[in-house]
Amino acid sequence: MWGCSSCGTRRLVNLLVFTVLISLTEAWQQNLPPKNSVRYGAFNSDQIFHGNKTATDYFKILLQDQTTALIGSRNVLYNISLDTMKENHKYYWNSSEANYEMCQLKGKSEDDCQNYIRVAYKKNDEELFVCGTNAFHPMCKIFNLTDGTKGVEEMDGRGRCPYDPLHNSTSIYAGDQLYSGTVADFSGSDPLVYKEPMRTERLDFKQLNDPNFVSSLEYKDYIFFFFREIAVEYINCGKTIYSRVARVCKHDKGGPHSYRDRWTSFLKARLNCSMPGEYPFYFDEIQDTSDILNTALTGIVDPIVYGVFNTPVNAISGSAVCMFNISDVIETFMGSFKDQEAMDSNWLPVKKIPEPRPGTCVDDSRTLPDITVNFIKSHSLMDGAVPSLFSKPIFTRISLQSRLTSIAVDNQISGLKGQYYDILFMGTDDGRLVKGALHTNNGLPEFVNIEEVNLTSNNTKSLPVRTLNIIKSVDGKPGRIVVTFDQHIISVPLDRCYLKTTCQECIDLQDPYCAWDGSHCVNHLEIKSTSKQHFVQSIGSYQSNICPKVPFDDKIGHSSSIDDNNIDSNVPRCPSCAPCYTENVINSDSVSEKASEMPVISLGDVIGLLMMMCVLATLLVGFAAGFVCSRYFRHSADPFSSMAIHAHHQLNRLADMNGAAEIGTAPFLPCPNNKAPINLLVNVTKCKNDTLEKNLDSAVENKTLQKVKKTYI
Repeated sequence: MWGCSSCGTRRLVNLLVFTVLISLTEAWQQNLPPKNSVRYGAFNSDQIFHGNKTATDYFKILLQDQTTALIGSRNVLYNISLDTMKENHKYYWNSSEANYEMCQLKGKSEDDCQNYIRVAYKKNDEELFVCGTNAFHPMCKIFNLTDGTKGVEEMDGRGRCPYDPLHNSTSIYAGDQLYSGTVADFSGSDPLVYKEPMRTERLDFKQLNDPNFVSSLEYKDYIFFFFREIAVEYINCGKTIYSRVARVCKHDKGGPHSYRDRWTSFLKARLNCSMPGEYPFYFDEIQDTSDILNTALTGIVDPIVYGVFNTPVNAISGSAVCMFNISDVIETFMGSFKDQEAMDSNWLPVKKIPEPRPGTCVDDSRTLPDITVNFIKSHSLMDGAVPSLFSKPIFTRISLQSRLTSIAVDNQISGLKGQYYDILFMGTDDGRLVKGALHTNNGLPEFVNIEEVNLTSNNTKSLPVRTLNIIKSVDGKPGRIVVTFDQHIISVPLDRCYLKTTCQECIDLQDPYCAWDGSHCVNHLEIKSTSKQHFVQSIGSYQSNICPKVPFDDKIGHSSSIDDNNIDSNVPRCPSCAPCYTENVINSDSVSEKASEMPVISLGDVIGLLMMMCVLATLLVGFAAGFVCSRYFRHSADPFSSMAIHAHHQLNRLADMNGAAEIGTAPFLPCPNNKAPINLLVNVTKCKNDTLEKNLDSAVENKTLQKVKKTYI
């Protein structure tokens, strides 16, 4: 009976552990499906720009206005029209033969030893300052915008431009100065934040520890750099990556004497994007940020910045979007500094801070005392972290297939009823564009997952989205979002309102751009008419009964026409309480939509249901097996009882032959003879307490202990 019950107990323990694992998995809620799913099967010629189709160009948008964009690529600087995605001009800049041969001698491939243009800014209306990798020997030149010729002035590009086109670098032109975050050597082991002639300390892990820069932004007297790096304060516990924001003052002129080429205002702090709880779950690796902008959320008056964060590659695959208030960033830089007294010590707040306070923006940093400059040199890390608004992400995405890579925000979009929304566009590493709207509901942020656009054609593999740039709708002109890949650039409309052919479909989309005008689903921002009282829109408080009622006969006729044209015929079949998930296919010549006739059940729901059914079935089988075993052993007690009695008599006779006093000693080994030598190094079986103790006492008193062979167990 014990053998059967032990199996049942073991089975029950396994089931409990399995159930706990299921509960932990279910704690990660399934991603809400987008209201609309769109796949671009092909592209019109005015939607995509290829450039050089024979090799990877590693496109990067360097400058952009409402109509044109300046794009850096492999040996070419393109000026393209954003309306037609055609090139207006292009300027060639190839590496010299000497630089090309030296690059190959250093072990780089032919593709690496090209000139990839990474930096550009306008010095004035006639001159364009451009920097390129130049076969792993960065170089900068000045282009004449009037005739497209290259000037004779050349300069070293180290500190301004990366060596490798794949290196995550950033730069910004502000106050007639170029600020950059990149590397200053061929191997990429000397990262720096640079403004001529100032830079961060060379090979100082406390200031920069293998950083990946993602963006640089200007705000008042500050330049902010956002990046991720190996956390030096965590190095004693292992290796992990933290997200950072660094700050320098625009009027920093360096320190006195030997510090004249060093920053006196460089500070950095951790960015905290995490799910709250007793043990917070962190999204530690920042990927991109939006510009510094004013949000549409009520109650937030200071400028904010959106950031995209990912989990490490060996962790739960997830991404999140967090908001940070610029005032919180500045306040963090006014807090305590963090320091480590010895190599094996913990990082703790610094108690004694010199005056004037290190890192403060001053009129002339060259007049600062040496003690202040020396302090900031070794104490650039702040003790506190910058908290995210609402203390949690505004959007999370758990996916084994893709992660977020980039973000762009069309902020403060007005609705029909006077509300304002922030519309977020996020790129993924498998070529998708995720669109959502953010607004405030009872003082808390509410995110609506509007749509997901697959920008990968059927004949090409998935490529990561590098950058996103928004072209706003102006004077009724449709807005666009420019999506940059390594091998091409795509111009995508900001909305796809026209795909919805009924009022209910238009309302279900919950897109702040879209409204029903009585006959069509349109982008109301592109309608110049000031009279929009008859337009219908519902976003924050979803309502399914605000559309004008249509006679029953009209509904039948409209539904039939939709079915005949194979366009989104699922809405009449789906419940009116929730919008249905559809996937549209947009081709170059025609628009066709394919929708399921039933609501889509996610794979996670199916797996969870099957696992729960397996748990219940296993419990029932275990219970039945235990019951059968117990009944079987209870009915078979007599044969085992007779065998036990027979063995009992045999053991009694054996005990009598050895002089045992009681039958109860039969199951034990025979008692030792009193005359036998006593070995105190082995265990002695206890037959009877008084008899054994008497024998031992007499043996100790009357006889000398003999040497015995020791047995070690």
